[in-house]
Amino acid sequence: MKHLRTYHDFKNSINEELLGGMLNLLKGLWGKSVDELDKIGESPSYKDIKKWISDNPFNPSDNNYIFKGIMDDFLKKKEVNDEDCLSLIEKAIDPATGAIGIQGLNPLIDILKKKYEPKKGEKESSQLACFEFILSTVRTKTIIKFKYAGGPSDGKVVPNKRNMDINDTTHLPDVKIILKKSKDVDKKKTIMDFMNKIMFPQIDKFVDEIKDDDIKKYLDSKKITENTPEENTEK
Repeated sequence: MKHLRTYHDFKNSINEELLGGMLNLLKGLWGKSVDELDKIGESPSYKDIKKWISDNPFNPSDNNYIFKGIMDDFLKKKEVNDEDCLSLIEKAIDPATGAIGIQGLNPLIDILKKKYEPKKGEKESSQLACFEFILSTVRTKTIIKFKYAGGPSDGKVVPNKRNMDINDTTHLPDVKIILKKSKDVDKKKTIMDFMNKIMFPQIDKFVDEIKDDDIKKYLDSKKITENTPEENTEK
């Protein structure tokens, strides 16, 4: 579990003042999405949370699809080049600034911290810890799978490893091969197809692959016990 970088690892490195209106927008979207959790009880289990992540933020047909904003913005571009295409992936998965990075998840974490209180003597609720574990795991596996910034095994990306040179073979090499084979007029469709048909389905698959035992071990490592609906009622 040591390779995972959670919200707390990055929080101090993000200047929220620079995010301005975008953060407010994200808070609104996440707020609506998190409301769906109320439908599965006051204290959802890690199994409930795992299913919610797959069915809501990682579901392309959901109104709060986590990648909708960046994909819609990209579609508005009349012309795109190789760097635009590589930057789209950065906006999706970069651990600091991406949609599933700390910048994108910051509003969700803030909402969850208020929504689910930790047990006495524990630093955070089991629900919050579960979210952090699942999303950090998925992000790290995606970085490794597609060799983002070289695909570091711990998910810790060094900015200068994000080499945008189309002939570089360390940063997103498979994507660059696809782009080099694509004509300029087809690059937008090429990268959109890659994201929608390869990367995003793989991300959702990574969620499904997370085992219950992995979540339990993570909670144990953080000395966090799972909340139950009965305990919430007693408060």
